[in-house]
Amino acid sequence: PSMKNPAPATASGALGTIVKGMGSGSMQQMMSPAFDFWSEEENRLFVSAVESQNFPPEWKTVSARVGSKTVEQCSSYAAFYYKTLQHRHQQAATTEAQPPSHLTAAEVYTFLGVS
Repeated sequence: PSMKNPAPATASGALGTIVKGMGSGSMQQMMSPAFDFWSEEENRLFVSAVESQNFPPEWKTVSARVGSKTVEQCSSYAAFYYKTLQHRHQQAATTEAQPPSHLTAAEVYTFLGVS
């Protein structure tokens, strides 16, 4: 699926499975001192790469498609991205709003309290 016509995050496959499998660990506990920032373009490439695969995504393939992040960086960013997406879906459920199917890097950082 393309970013213009995204599959919903609640669909089966990598996106839905990752969101459902996220634990309740603190985001601050998950962030390492070497936390790296992602550009909006890297974020878009990440989402596209993950959506193009079944669960679990092949992080080596995701890293290659992003082009500027390591396997470890992609895996770590996935935890932040999908924890944020899960939170946004929970918010949408309580307000009857349409849940997002994708997030920007800025939305992830806002949720994490990082600027």
